[in-house]
Amino acid sequence: KRRDDSVHIRHEILDPSSNSSLSTNPRMWPFASRSEPLIRAVCPAEGEEPLHVVDATAGLGGTALRMAFSCGARCRVTAVEISEPLACLLDHGLQRMAGEAEPWSEPATRVRAVHADALTFLQSRALTATSGDAAVDVVYLNPCMNVSSPSKEDLLLHRVACLRPIEQDLFEAAAACAKKRVVLRHMRGLDLPFGLSSAAVKRVKG
Repeated sequence: KRRDDSVHIRHEILDPSSNSSLSTNPRMWPFASRSEPLIRAVCPAEGEEPLHVVDATAGLGGTALRMAFSCGARCRVTAVEISEPLACLLDHGLQRMAGEAEPWSEPATRVRAVHADALTFLQSRALTATSGDAAVDVVYLNPCMNVSSPSKEDLLLHRVACLRPIEQDLFEAAAACAKKRVVLRHMRGLDLPFGLSSAAVKRVKG
């Protein structure tokens, strides 16, 4: 219950043993400006704003919401999440945020949560979504980067999330699906994956 006596309903996954919880909460993620690496990669200043972005590893939806917020008012984001509990949490969270009259509310109306395996989803889209509203401009892939020193919230997230790494078949499906580009978060200092060469990749550091 809020100070103005209005009722605030939030769906959470709770773990009483560790006193931790998970929810789709926009205050967890500062909104990205157009100068930040994520947005410069997904929506370069020299190009047209994407109309449809697929976040193929959506998790709790923070990145999907940030992209919808920062990539222009016409940008729609499909947030694909393989974990059914997380996809459900994200779907309910987006509906809640869309009705809150906050800076994130309008962007939340342009994010759609989908419970699906990203590989199957992208392969299907590559075959069927070649034009119109269903066409995909950008696919974003964000693998689990460092799970060696997680917080208690991370530990709970890891219990319900899929920690499967990004494999070459998923990257190839993303490349077949995206009309403009695939954005892959990659840890600095590691060799490029999937046989990619430096000449074929545009790096956005940050």
